[in-house]
Amino acid sequence: MTFSNPGAGLAQAVEFLRAQDREIATGVGLTFEMLTGDLGEANYSSARVGLLDFRRRAEMLQRNLIEAGLLRPLWRRWIDVQALAGAIPPEALADHLAVRFVPPGWAWVDPKNEVEADVAAIAAGLKSREEVVAGRGRDIDELDEERARDRAQNIKGESHE
Repeated sequence: MTFSNPGAGLAQAVEFLRAQDREIATGVGLTFEMLTGDLGEANYSSARVGLLDFRRRAEMLQRNLIEAGLLRPLWRRWIDVQALAGAIPPEALADHLAVRFVPPGWAWVDPKNEVEADVAAIAAGLKSREEVVAGRGRDIDELDEERARDRAQNIKGESHE
């Protein structure tokens, strides 16, 4: 008669499960750390590279699936229905169809360096303010309106002192 030894082979089981998690993560386009939340073997550089790669993939899916496949056709249909109902005059149709979709922004990993890099990219002409602001999940027109209000409040505040 042979009895089992339940503790034997546990180390191999853990490594086997980690290997399975790595394969699953690869298959769904995530890093192992994102899938499992296990940062035990990650360092700053490898985690950042994985995060940037994931963000590029997620942004592509947002643009191609959500925006192009759902939001733009839905918006176009809604504007067409409103135009047929007479709620939008024909001369304003093009303005209503020229919509800008701004996906949610990403949390900063290293805020100081990321802002400095964006400022440098804008100064070098490699990025526009609009691109940087949209990357933060904001609409540039709304941001500019907020900044104008801030400047107006600062001017009012200075005149009272």
